[in-house]
Amino acid sequence: MGLFNFLQRPLTPEKFARLMLKRVRQAKLPGDYRIDSERFAIVRSEKAGGDGVHWFLNYAYQDYLRGDHTQQEETIRNYLRSWASCGYEPPEDFEDAKPDLLPLLRTRSYYEIDLQLASPTLEATAFPHEQINEHLTVSVGYDLPQSVMTVNDELLDKWGVTLYEALEAAKQNLREQGLKIAQLGPVYVVAHEDAYDAARLVLTDLLEQLEVRGDLIAMVPNREQLILTGSDDQEGLAAMVALAEQGLQHERYLTGIPFRLVGGEWEPWKPPAGHPLANNFRRLEIESLARDYDNQKQLFEQRHAAAGEDVFVASFSAAQNNDTQKIHSFCVWSQGIESLLPVTEEIWLVSLGPDGKPAPVARASWARVFEIAGQLMTPQGTYPERYRVCDFPTAEELAKIGLRQLN
Repeated sequence: MGLFNFLQRPLTPEKFARLMLKRVRQAKLPGDYRIDSERFAIVRSEKAGGDGVHWFLNYAYQDYLRGDHTQQEETIRNYLRSWASCGYEPPEDFEDAKPDLLPLLRTRSYYEIDLQLASPTLEATAFPHEQINEHLTVSVGYDLPQSVMTVNDELLDKWGVTLYEALEAAKQNLREQGLKIAQLGPVYVVAHEDAYDAARLVLTDLLEQLEVRGDLIAMVPNREQLILTGSDDQEGLAAMVALAEQGLQHERYLTGIPFRLVGGEWEPWKPPAGHPLANNFRRLEIESLARDYDNQKQLFEQRHAAAGEDVFVASFSAAQNNDTQKIHSFCVWSQGIESLLPVTEEIWLVSLGPDGKPAPVARASWARVFEIAGQLMTPQGTYPERYRVCDFPTAEELAKIGLRQLN
């Protein structure tokens, strides 16, 4: 007969927060601490009043759940050591700090959504960063023994250098470490295992030396993984998809969007129409966009509630054609409701029918709807982009849009 071990139930987030607060106090870290349940964080109170450092617990909690008892204890100790270094002041002189600078690869959503959700008063520009392309950014980190400090504007000013100068130093430090590559059949995987593997995407001069069939394709599903293969290598692309699917389950996920190296620059890439893996890559892309849009929806709803604004933040949704098995994204534009629409492949326009129930009155690709009713759609300059709609297309415009479905 099997026995139920009730002692081995995973800790809830609430119990984990209490456990970490207890360990922080046992470690006698300087300051007074409390739990911020809403943000799932431990907060250090400042003497002058108000809150100081926030230690967000999501990553620690996910790391803790993955390990056995021994690994869980090591996870707690690692995070305590990392938090203990939060009060560390980097060198005053740039030349002294320079050897410990390394690049940090992040998505745009990290700065424009994730940090805002964690700390609503934090500005998206609090940590200077440079866009690699429409989805990825690179910033500068000061490497500490147990953690990494993201360099902010105040620190750059103190050093008397620009973001460009600090980034160049950080990239050179990473370049001087060389490039450890593991080849798994037709794919390459960067294998330093030092939390900067994904950041090595910026070392294009080294990566372009890899021998691949076609153009060099890269994926960075999380901060600790960089996968590379060739655009004309179907076996390699299949292996890349499998590795990326697994890598996106990591709590420090980045994106499921692949990138192609063109003229020394990384640009978003999609397999050509009809490619046997086109739908596989599309699914990873849609999952990543959906995750960003869902987080953005939460952020915007919080802001609208605080401002007393009545604006509907539409969801980014996906559907699969039963005949072709193709996956496509869609959103709903409802009559009479001011909305923020995510950019999707298809738009469903919905109105109340005679029975008072909502029903689609038009349905077509985003391009088709924008062609007919684009004057009603205003881009907001967000990432990912949303369009504000206050009015609804006329009956004539709806007739032109029609009820067209994507194949």
